[in-house]
Formats: sequence, C-alpha cells, structure tokens
Amino acid sequence: MRQLSFEFSGLVTPPADPPHSGPATSRAAADAVKPAIGKLRRLVLHFIAKQGLAGATDHEVSAGLGLLSDTARARRVELRDAGRIVDSGQRRATPSGRRAIVWVKK
Repeated sequence: MRQLSFEFSGLVTPPADPPHSGPATSRAAADAVKPAIGKLRRLVLHFIAKQGLAGATDHEVSAGLGLLSDTARARRVELRDAGRIVDSGQRRATPSGRRAIVWVKK
C-alpha cells in the first residue's frame, strides 16, 4: 500500500503516481488525473471537513463537488489510507437505498 505525504500546512501533496490496477485503460486514467490529483484530494478533504461530525458518504462527496464518483472515491481512498479521514461509524442511505459509510476528518 502506498503511503501518502502531507505538508504541515494541511495541504495534501500527491504521491509520485496516482494508483491504478494495471490495465492500459487504468494507467491512462491515472496519467490523465495526475496533474490535478493534489487539488482534487484537497477538495475532497475540505468537503468532508466542512460537514463536521455529520460527515459525508462517497455519493455525497461526488454530488457535492460535481465529480465523477470514481474520481471522488479514489481521492477519498487515498485520504483514508493516509489517515486524514476515518469511518465515523455512521451509515446513511445512498440514492439506491444501500447503506454507506459516513467519512469524517480525523
């Protein structure tokens, strides 16, 4: 698992390369998002932090920021892996009615 680095100022610095699962299409997607990955990660972190203890689900993050769900979820996973956000223990229904983890800033 790749460890992310974060500056003390609270700005999220991107890893050397965005994660991908190996296929050419996945590598192409990682290359396409690389220039914006730090900004996207900061947007996701700020959105979740802004929700306070109410937190946000993946769907709420993507809808609230107008991001594709794959993009928002990938940045959320990176933030979780870096210890910047945690599972609040809460669950909320998604538009499909399934229960989703509510994430909060650590």
